[in-house]
Amino acid sequence: MHLRVTSSPPTSTSGSLTQAGLEAWASEHDESQAPAPASSAASGSGAGPAGDKSRRTNPDPGIERNQLLMIEYHKDDTAKGQTFVFTDGEDRELHLRAGDHIINTNCSAVHTRQALCCKMSVEYDKFLESGQKWFCHVDDDNYVNLKSLLSLLSAFSHSQDIYIGRPSLDHPIEAADHLRNDGSTTTKFWFATGGAGFCISRGLALKMSPWASLGSFISTAERIRLPDDCTIGYIIEGLLEVKLLHSPLFHSHLENLQQLRGRAVLRQVTLSYGGPENKRNVVSVGEVFSIQQDPTRFKSVHCLLYPETLWCPTVIEKNMATQGTRNLPFRQRSGRPDGTANTTPGNGEGLREERNQQRRRESLVLPRLPPCASPFGRRLQHRLEVQLPRRMERFSGRRALVTGAGKGIGRAVAVRLSHAGAQVVAVSRTQADLESLQKECPGIQTLCVDLADWEATEAALSTVEDIDLLVNNAAVAVLQPFLEVTKEAFDRSFNVNLRAVLQVSQIFAQKLIARGAPGVIVNVSSQASQRAMLNHTVYSATKSALDMLTKSMALELGPHKIRVNCVNPTVVMTNMGRQNWSDPQKSGPMLSRIPLGKFAEVDEVVNGILFLLSDQSNMTTGATLPIDGGFLSS
Repeated sequence: MHLRVTSSPPTSTSGSLTQAGLEAWASEHDESQAPAPASSAASGSGAGPAGDKSRRTNPDPGIERNQLLMIEYHKDDTAKGQTFVFTDGEDRELHLRAGDHIINTNCSAVHTRQALCCKMSVEYDKFLESGQKWFCHVDDDNYVNLKSLLSLLSAFSHSQDIYIGRPSLDHPIEAADHLRNDGSTTTKFWFATGGAGFCISRGLALKMSPWASLGSFISTAERIRLPDDCTIGYIIEGLLEVKLLHSPLFHSHLENLQQLRGRAVLRQVTLSYGGPENKRNVVSVGEVFSIQQDPTRFKSVHCLLYPETLWCPTVIEKNMATQGTRNLPFRQRSGRPDGTANTTPGNGEGLREERNQQRRRESLVLPRLPPCASPFGRRLQHRLEVQLPRRMERFSGRRALVTGAGKGIGRAVAVRLSHAGAQVVAVSRTQADLESLQKECPGIQTLCVDLADWEATEAALSTVEDIDLLVNNAAVAVLQPFLEVTKEAFDRSFNVNLRAVLQVSQIFAQKLIARGAPGVIVNVSSQASQRAMLNHTVYSATKSALDMLTKSMALELGPHKIRVNCVNPTVVMTNMGRQNWSDPQKSGPMLSRIPLGKFAEVDEVVNGILFLLSDQSNMTTGATLPIDGGFLSS
């Protein structure tokens, strides 16, 4: 990975930093490979420079600015070799530490629009010159979690048009622009604040060149008279019409963290020093350093993320224990005196207990049964209560998207999820079906689009945010003998049954990863994926491919806490199924191959889908679940 850091010369009073002036160009991972660990070489990876924007006075003069600046730089050899420091002037101490990785922008250290845009212009040109693949920018009052940054970027291709970050406003900005070709004088666009950070793929950065390279960035900024991060958003959203991917994983001192605790801290890409004025904009990192030792809390955050760093309490304890010293200066405890768990670095018990408590809160506990009269009955009842699950899964607070939701299985899944508390987005290509679904279940949001149309699907799903659960149910079954298969039937079948699943899942997964949230995907396949059937040549091929796509998705999305499974039902008694299989002469031979002697009811398939969507299947991914009465085992 390639990390760029910005600093000010030590002679500038406005240049003292609270922490590593982490202006990051960060990493590229070939999308066909797993992310490289921070300690290993990342050949071919890249990033770009960032400018020194938000300047703050160090809250504790005893903390050396350059010492903090080097926390990231010396994290390991890989980070050191890929870190560049941008300054507003000469800095001998930084030069001694970073050598030729110091770059002087020769821009003013004054916090003005012109100075900020000057620095961004230098950074952009250096990025293009580098030939690297990702350009990430973070302000100088942020701590950057390299592991999370690598994980986030590994979900995207550098050749895609990717602009990801966190806006500081809850609405697009409107700016005057008198030079637009369409004759308008204003433009609206989202921009990611530099105070939280943003990343741009190389493919998109190259498209920015007419407005950003070789000094053009400064003149572009003058068109709208806004600072550097706003100008980036103007070029990308306003001129190139590429949408910003909003991600809460980037954090500035302006944002409200809602008191992040435990493992949520580990998922953040950036964390900003925000001061005590906003009590909800804080992170609980445990008792690592005192406020006097660590006023920015960046040392504490660092030791939470990287407890094996030499100066972190965990390592100090180990070293002193090895030397036979009893009075350890930083003692980690499995719990506090009051019995509550401690979430200090390395204390897995505290994090596990917090996670378990959250799961208990999110579960619906069934009412206890009335006690049995006899002693034997009470003992049996107690045993059953202990052994049987006492939790019934619910989906309150989750958002689900279901394709093919106009009829049959998809419609039933949408209704059941809605009744279980989920906010449901139902997708179908038939508007009349969606309207009747809304009458049946008014809380469901509908989206009418033909998933065989790639561009229309992308446009429609761009308006859907914060989905946690995805059910890919939409499919077509064009049944033809092998010798009579037509090009139209082949293309339509693969476009809907396979390509649409890939596209919808890509969009869903990328947004989940940008949010740093876990998620679940369930694909609806068929028993025909594993058994050849007459006239099912193309249909069976699409479903067999879907089974393998499910496994591949599970493999690649698992590290991002996204589970992917599929169900493989037999003939299902939807309205169409009852019509098609009502003739005993047709249904008889098929039923004879099903050990249970019956076709599946819709609810039986829905039960399997909801199980795979639920936390009850937390350890299940890459699975194909037959719901076939034993057909595949016969």
